[in-house]
Amino acid sequence: TVSMGPCRINGNLSFGNNTTLTLDGTLYVTGNVTLGNSDTIRLHSSYTSLGGVLVSDGIIDTGNGNTFMGSGHEKSYLLLLSTNTSDAAITVSNNSSGAVFYTNAGGIELSNGVSVIELTGYKVTMLPNSTIQYSSGVVNIFFSGGPGGGWSVTDWQEK
Repeated sequence: TVSMGPCRINGNLSFGNNTTLTLDGTLYVTGNVTLGNSDTIRLHSSYTSLGGVLVSDGIIDTGNGNTFMGSGHEKSYLLLLSTNTSDAAITVSNNSSGAVFYTNAGGIELSNGVSVIELTGYKVTMLPNSTIQYSSGVVNIFFSGGPGGGWSVTDWQEK
């Protein structure tokens, strides 16, 4: 268990298993962020109802069964943001839950029982057994009051 932030990490940030990271401020990682299994990233209680950010210039891989939490107050969310442009800038897999994921130039890949508060990516790839189930009450520029944003299929192919 460790607390960090605000700070910049020059290089990669890797987690072991069953690790808890409490963010005291924005965490900026110039490399990749790789989580292990059953890890928790949470915001310090001083965030109150505000959200916090973990930014990576590399890829973000959430690992298996990890939990992302706000400060404990209603409407406090953790944002995981990648500036990477690859198709797998963010990989959310195997029962990971509880965060907002964002990449404006890269892709987000989902698989196996993922639950997100919100997700925005240049490209979203859903592997078998994945669903997108937005949490209720999230207000932002894309959703007026939670689930219910519009979308349409612009391209489709079978692989």
